[in-house]
Amino acid sequence: MIEQEEAPFNFKIHLFQGQQGRNEAEEEPRQLDQREEKTKVMDFLQSFEGINIDIKPIIDRTGRGNDKLRVLFEINDKDRAKALYEMVGVHKQNLLPNSEQWMQIYFLLPENKFEEYADVAAQKYHEEDQKRREEMDARRKE
Repeated sequence: MIEQEEAPFNFKIHLFQGQQGRNEAEEEPRQLDQREEKTKVMDFLQSFEGINIDIKPIIDRTGRGNDKLRVLFEINDKDRAKALYEMVGVHKQNLLPNSEQWMQIYFLLPENKFEEYADVAAQKYHEEDQKRREEMDARRKE
């Protein structure tokens, strides 16, 4: 999708603790040092020319925001946007450098663009499904 879009490319990253962020005796994850993790994620995103970086805690079901961060940002360079998304989203190299925090990345689109891509994907699925059914029917007749 990034290939077909124009800048700016808007992303959201959820930053959270992996299993190494928990003590075996603890049921709750350790509270992360938000200042330190914000610095690390900003350094990481700046290496991809990330701008307009907004980092906030994600409030959990207990009403606290101690162990997860939401990071909104944009990248104006298509190649850098693709490289980041492929690294974190596709190739799952999602451990934040110099940290015990994991990243989950989302490419953000306006709703009308999202629906457009969903319609194209649905049409492609329908065509492939129809072709598969026709092939199965042809095999049954043989």
